[in-house]
Amino acid sequence: MGDALLLTDEFARPTCVDARGGKELWVYEELGEGDTVAAVGALPPDRFALLTETGALHVVDARSGDRTVARALRTDIARGATALARTGTAGLLLTGSTLHGFGLDDARLIWSTPALGLDACWTRRPGGVHVPVVAGGLLLHWKDGVTLTALDPRTGRSRGRAQQFEGTGPAQCPPAVAPDGATVYAAAGRACAALRIDREGPDRNTHPHSSRPPSPPSRPTPSAGTPARAARPCWRSTDDPTGAPFTTAYS
Repeated sequence: MGDALLLTDEFARPTCVDARGGKELWVYEELGEGDTVAAVGALPPDRFALLTETGALHVVDARSGDRTVARALRTDIARGATALARTGTAGLLLTGSTLHGFGLDDARLIWSTPALGLDACWTRRPGGVHVPVVAGGLLLHWKDGVTLTALDPRTGRSRGRAQQFEGTGPAQCPPAVAPDGATVYAAAGRACAALRIDREGPDRNTHPHSSRPPSPPSRPTPSAGTPARAARPCWRSTDDPTGAPFTTAYS
């Protein structure tokens, strides 16, 4: 986080070092007797989170190494399938088949929801760090192998209707966000969708992979001044009364 790295393993005390020169900045001494670290995560801009094997969540000041809060969580910890992160004003803990939201100031679990698993839900970055997939302030989350939801990270509630990928196999990888920050690509089995986050746009659809992509329906030639994206072939369904956050387009 910034110029600070938090290093740990099951045999060592959590140690923060300067990322440029490797100088030790502080060592965290507040773990319980005999307890070991199961996962660590950055809570930008100024905090780290540590989760122990016994389910104790510690929030630590990144500059001083002082503990700001610690709490014993009543949840099972899946070793090797657990990660911590922050999205907006909420902390996130994904462990095993459950995603939790927790308060940054009190480390209290606020909400919980089923999850497909760490590797399928969160992107793995170089060094092994997992991060959640966020677009338009919403957390893109595989509830199971065929259901992609857009969650409000503050409440864990789904915003609108979930995107279903049925009949072609389960999801195996996280969604990906395009550079525009609003277009999301998701795949499950042989189905792939390009989703555009749109809280007011309820349109959605899916499209199976094939050796030859289907021809788009004919449409009028765009007039001068029409944005380039509008000229791309796409399919949209009729209005969805549930108010789904996704607009789906394929090219």
